[in-house]
Amino acid sequence: MLSKGILLNNESETKELARKIAPLLSAPFVIALQGDIGTGKTTLVRALLQALNVRENIKSPTFSLVETYELPQINCDFHHFDLYRLEEEPSLTTLGFSDYFTPYAICCIEWHERSKSLLASVDLLLKFEWLPEKRRVTLTSLSLKALELLQKLEI
Repeated sequence: MLSKGILLNNESETKELARKIAPLLSAPFVIALQGDIGTGKTTLVRALLQALNVRENIKSPTFSLVETYELPQINCDFHHFDLYRLEEEPSLTTLGFSDYFTPYAICCIEWHERSKSLLASVDLLLKFEWLPEKRRVTLTSLSLKALELLQKLEI
């Protein structure tokens, strides 16, 4: 396991972090994003998608729970989950989420801690924290693939 921390002063720096992560991603990969409302989780995912050449409108999955985007240049799908509205432990099978976790998918999960059953599948954890006038993001590898990504990531 490897952890790296970075201080982000503004939204532009959050987007720049996403642009650095994007070219290092390949399927299958699962990213969990943890942090309070407004710390930059959705901003980072949107910037990841833009860096991966998604040109369509990127919607927040707060109400739909998941939004899917095709990434033809790396031959996979990108699933953006937001579990904020879930009040109790959901069954991935009941919600149909297990269908999204395939060898041909990159999954980003906001509020992953609302579903303990998701924890086992996470490769990379991004923890967002408020600091006075800035944010800290700690990136922690939870798999060999994420360890390799963090070793290549220049932050």
